[in-house]
Amino acid sequence: MYVAAFTAANFVIIPCAYIIHIVKLTISIGDANSLNEALRKFLLVLKFMLGGLIYLMISLVCDSVVMSYNLFSDFKKDELNSLDETKKYTVEGIKMFQ
Repeated sequence: MYVAAFTAANFVIIPCAYIIHIVKLTISIGDANSLNEALRKFLLVLKFMLGGLIYLMISLVCDSVVMSYNLFSDFKKDELNSLDETKKYTVEGIKMFQ
């Protein structure tokens, strides 16, 4: 259920972010001071449209796989941040900070 909700949210949010970023890059072309700079920004928009689309498709799949792996894998206990106060502080550690 969580993986399906996460994947559905990704299918909505990631394309929206992609489109908004393309619009912002396109608007920035109008702020160019010279024709050379405007042409560079236009080429950047074209590169992002192609590269971003490829990255978008890869990230939709990879995000769901990583979410599934993290959700269903075993939890590993962090020994350094355990809640047992007796293991946190040692005499050597306290002497080192005095």
